Amino acid sequence: DLIRLRTFLVTGRIAEGLPLVKELRASAGQDRAKLLALARLLGDIDNVPTQVEALALWRAIEGLEQAGTDDWLIARAGVIHGLWLTGDHAEARRLLKLT
Repeated sequence: DLIRLRTFLVTGRIAEGLPLVKELRASAGQDRAKLLALARLLGDIDNVPTQVEALALWRAIEGLEQAGTDDWLIARAGVIHGLWLTGDHAEARRLLKLT
C-alpha cells in the first residue's frame, strides 16, 4: 500500500492518496519504522495536505521516543520542519529554541 500511496502522490493524485494515508497510519499502530516511512514519504511531497499529515506523523513518532534520544531528535526535527512548511513559523521557532 505504501507503493500505491507513493504512486498517487507523485502523480499529483493527492485527494486519492489521503484516505490511504489514514489506513496506513491506523494499520501502523505504534510501529515506529512504518510511521517513519510514511512521514518521510509524505514530507517529500510539496503539498500542504500531505505536509499536514506528515506533521501529525512526526508528532506521533516524537511521542513514542524518549526525550533527548537521537530518535527523538530526528522526530523533533521533523515536527519543526513540518511546522515551518505548513506556515506555523512561530511554533517552529519556539520548538527550535526549546530543542
